[in-house]
Amino acid sequence: MTTIQKLIEHLSTYPKDAVVAYALWGADDVIQRASERGLLCSKEQAEEIIDRVDRKQDASLGISWATLDCYIDEANLQPLKTVNDYLYCETCEEFVDLWKYGSVADAGHEGCKTRPVTEEELKNCIQDCIEDGCFEEE
Repeated sequence: MTTIQKLIEHLSTYPKDAVVAYALWGADDVIQRASERGLLCSKEQAEEIIDRVDRKQDASLGISWATLDCYIDEANLQPLKTVNDYLYCETCEEFVDLWKYGSVADAGHEGCKTRPVTEEELKNCIQDCIEDGCFEEE
């Protein structure tokens, strides 16, 4: 597996003023791309994916977001969340992370008027949870 340390050691064999071109892809790129596609990807899974990309890449094509998408697809990652994992409480005018609680009552919205979220709202709910780190609490 290529690491930053190995890359630094390799680069140290070149003159410091050598002109080069490079693109750096890492596990964080895989995790971000997977989440954008609604998939849950752990750091370990992302490292395995980036290692496969590094070992199997086609140098004539390079590495692109499409390349990562192909390897992410091969990894059979689990969906991040679905519309069934969230509700919108019209009474309280807020989204409910139903997956955290298991029921409307446990979420504190028993007796409220709720509705399922739309696909677009789901994307926003997932993005909010990613930014807030609430998936890390699972």
